[in-house]
Amino acid sequence: MGLSGFIKQRAGELGFQAVGITSAREFAATEQVLLQRIEQGAMAGLSWFTPARARLSCHPEALLPSARSVVTLAASYLTPNPALPDDAAIPRGRVARYAWGKDYHDVLRARLRTLLDDIAKELGYHPNARIFVDSSPLAERAAAQRAGLGWFGKNTNILVHGLGSWAFLAAVILDVELREDEPILTHCGSCDLCLRACPTGALLDPYTLDNTRCIAYQTIENRGSIPLDLRPLMGDWVYGCDVCQDVCPVNRKALTSSWEEFQPAS
Repeated sequence: MGLSGFIKQRAGELGFQAVGITSAREFAATEQVLLQRIEQGAMAGLSWFTPARARLSCHPEALLPSARSVVTLAASYLTPNPALPDDAAIPRGRVARYAWGKDYHDVLRARLRTLLDDIAKELGYHPNARIFVDSSPLAERAAAQRAGLGWFGKNTNILVHGLGSWAFLAAVILDVELREDEPILTHCGSCDLCLRACPTGALLDPYTLDNTRCIAYQTIENRGSIPLDLRPLMGDWVYGCDVCQDVCPVNRKALTSSWEEFQPAS
């Protein structure tokens, strides 16, 4: 089976529904796109997303000097809609599905630490490694795409085979040479439902998101006032937004989550 096969099998046993492996070479095309988006102002409002961070995120060897491989993983957070309260007629705000359960950063990191311990047992030593779960500077979507987990949707999300975009991404950089997977060739074709459905017109073109118009940015990242022209367009979203995912045909057949931690809080 080899170490690559062992990692995939063990990750599956830990609940990850998709696992792929790519090399630690740079994500050159993604770096250029990110720098272009910053220059165009599409990342305005994210003071932490600087050109330096964009460059760093695309160079695994800068994040772990001995890096040889990147293991990318996905876990579904698609869960049943919670029951409406008895007083459902009272107006309430909506929260994006990814935030219905426990903090995924903590949940995924815990299982990835277990995975690393198991890899060390398999190798007979502890390899140099670094875990990434969204908040650390790694271009996780680029890694997932190159490792064959999925493809970029026109809403800029990664569409994971079998899971759609209802998936948390994580990665582990290792100083171990592993067998690489090939990117998949699937794409969105002529579908543009997500572009047409976005309430605020944040999806300017396929694969191009204007961060400043995105409801998720305005309700989570923006520390100032929401622009007056966007307020009537935001509906009842108070934390995040799922519109571009709800209309995606790929998501209609997505597998549901088996993780207890991601079930809606009662």
